[in-house]
Amino acid sequence: QGSTNRKKINLQEECYLDDEITASPAAYTHSVNECRRLFLTGSTGFLGAFLIRSLLEQLAGLAGQDITIYCHVRAKDEATGLKRIVDNMKRYRCWKDKYAQRIQAVTGSLDKPLMGMKEDVYERLSQEVDAVYHNGALLNFLYPYSYLKGTNVDGTRECLRFALHGKAKYFHYISSYSVYDNPSHFGKKVYESDPLTSWEGYFLGYSETKWVSEKLVQIARERGLRACIYRPGEIAGDTVHGIWETKDLLSRLITGCIYMQKAPAINTRFHMVPVDYVADTIAHISRQEGACGLAFNILNPGKLTVKKMVRAIRSKGYKIGIIPYERWKQELLQTDIRENPLRILASLFNKDTGKRDSRQAGKQDSRQAGDDHSLVMRYGSLQPRFDMTNTFTFLKHSGIKCPPVNKKLLHLYMEQF
Repeated sequence: QGSTNRKKINLQEECYLDDEITASPAAYTHSVNECRRLFLTGSTGFLGAFLIRSLLEQLAGLAGQDITIYCHVRAKDEATGLKRIVDNMKRYRCWKDKYAQRIQAVTGSLDKPLMGMKEDVYERLSQEVDAVYHNGALLNFLYPYSYLKGTNVDGTRECLRFALHGKAKYFHYISSYSVYDNPSHFGKKVYESDPLTSWEGYFLGYSETKWVSEKLVQIARERGLRACIYRPGEIAGDTVHGIWETKDLLSRLITGCIYMQKAPAINTRFHMVPVDYVADTIAHISRQEGACGLAFNILNPGKLTVKKMVRAIRSKGYKIGIIPYERWKQELLQTDIRENPLRILASLFNKDTGKRDSRQAGKQDSRQAGDDHSLVMRYGSLQPRFDMTNTFTFLKHSGIKCPPVNKKLLHLYMEQF
């Protein structure tokens, strides 16, 4: 499903920006730590809710400063948009009434010109905003690049246009560590500053959109934009309440295995990072002089393996066994799609079959390269080793630390599930 359109699209040809998206060296009249008026996309998402909180809490320490976050939101009007933002933050238990005076809803849509904003609002904000936090994207594990492109890639183009229209703004792009998920990085140590040169062999259309978007940010940087790129791992629930947006692969895997009472015998390593740690890290680094021009891998030094997951599930009182992977896949396919949250993603686990014969026959071409390496191998033997030097350097003395992936944290998540 994810690879049907792949061979028709050369992602390198998607990496272009209009000529007017440019800034002169003298365009920036304010420093990073003077940014008070912030523009956030993806404000009603999981990470978006925590980013609003982290930015407001960290900036609140600046006495007497007038902080405003303009939250880009799909809604018929500002009042409806604001309600969506507040309701979303309440759902994730990170809302405080004092935030209301700091948030302004801006209606729009990333897949439209000018991000769907009214022209007068766009012009006014282009003069007022100091920094853009581009966090909005469609995350879907099954859709191809062509479906996600409008929001994820064209939306990034429009954000970059906005960042360099009117006043030059600092730009903070929330990417994903899945940009490393292709054969050019397999089994290697990947550094935050590594150029992303190869676009071939990605497993997900979503990862392809992140690769193209990062290239767009890089083009804009070369034209004068001051930007940071953040690459979180698998974003998990927060560390206080364990609240998790349970649409992602990892939460579905945990709950799906509990439902089946079986886990697959696979040697995989998941980089599970709590959402509040990701948000706090981005908010902190984004205000540091010297961060501009860098990329940051926001991952967990401790990894989640299937064995660690099973031990935590058992110690919580659930029955669960480990069975051979092929048998587990077959049993997963037989479960009820309405009852088992992992069943909807079952096709991801089937992508590692059917291509091997063509490889042995010498017929493999580069377009198929991504499909020859299964999801399990990509999270296991092929997974790169991730450098996090930039992240740890900029977090020094901040008190922000990634919590270990231990029984206590996993139990907290299971109570929420």
